[in-house]
Amino acid sequence: MLKSIIFLTLLITLTSASPPNDRELDDTYTFDKYLIDFHKDYNMVEHFLREFVFYKNLAIILKHNADETQSWRMGINKFVDMTNEEHKQYRMKSGTGKRRRSNTDKKTFLESTIDISTLPDKIDWRDKNVVSPVKD
Repeated sequence: MLKSIIFLTLLITLTSASPPNDRELDDTYTFDKYLIDFHKDYNMVEHFLREFVFYKNLAIILKHNADETQSWRMGINKFVDMTNEEHKQYRMKSGTGKRRRSNTDKKTFLESTIDISTLPDKIDWRDKNVVSPVKD
């Protein structure tokens, strides 16, 4: 009975695991936790390569998020253990890396009649619950 309870508790913990959001992310987030969060598994050689790339990218993310001059924050997703080149290749294979042609030069922009002096200097969209978590 005790083994069943321990197994069930472990199963619930592993299946309910989720990556930290960008506000919770810090240097205590580990590669092993990442593997669990994103259901990844590598052979020994691949594991060491992916771990190296993960920690390199995590350092970039943490440095970016610590910079208060940045207007946006980075987070963890399933691509954090990929190099930039691998990610570009992945996007091109999946069709999401195609460049779209901009039509802005064909559009006509009308002059605004809104008095912008009444608008706030800054808006934190998180306070208005309109910012979504990091997406792939």
